[in-house]
Amino acid sequence: MRSQIWDRAPLIHNTQAFIEHLGRLEAQGCRWLVIPLDAAELPGSFKCSKCNSDTGLAALYSIAAHIAFEKEVLRSIEASRSEAEYELQLSRIIEEEATPIVCDTCCPRGTPHRHDLNHAF
Repeated sequence: MRSQIWDRAPLIHNTQAFIEHLGRLEAQGCRWLVIPLDAAELPGSFKCSKCNSDTGLAALYSIAAHIAFEKEVLRSIEASRSEAEYELQLSRIIEEEATPIVCDTCCPRGTPHRHDLNHAF
């Protein structure tokens, strides 16, 4: 049985474009990226890293840290010979990187969370 060739070009392009987008946000003076947890993640044991609250939670990344994370993802895409190998490497990267969680109160913006990929602060 012949295995399918993994076309990673679109994934590489999208990741590079996202890194560039984050770089533009950083150049505009943005320091933080807030990504609210989705419904599938909320039933877990997530708590705010600062106050231990479990309501209004979001992942909080510095823009610089997120750029470094995405560059590591890009290296994994480029080094992988298959989608399965990439998924395995990505799982390792995610496990190694601690995700700081904040609630509405402890968020450095002090406002309700929303998806801030385009409007970081």
